[in-house]
Amino acid sequence: KGLATPIIRTATTYALEWGADCIVAEIKPDNLPSRRAFERAGYTYVDTIQRNSWPDLPPVEVLRYVIEYVSPETPRA
Repeated sequence: KGLATPIIRTATTYALEWGADCIVAEIKPDNLPSRRAFERAGYTYVDTIQRNSWPDLPPVEVLRYVIEYVSPETPRA
């Protein structure tokens, strides 16, 4: 079906294995397919922010999703 979720998972695994502590994805609120793909890949919604992407344009609202590295040695709650 879709390729987004497996690609996100692969890129996330690679980044975390190479030392990233966490990865943050910023997604426009109306981009539901991307939001769902990141959720299926294990990302969690954390907040909504206003992002100034270009100096001459008004801020854009984006949703932030995050995934954090959890060491295999870290006890789970």
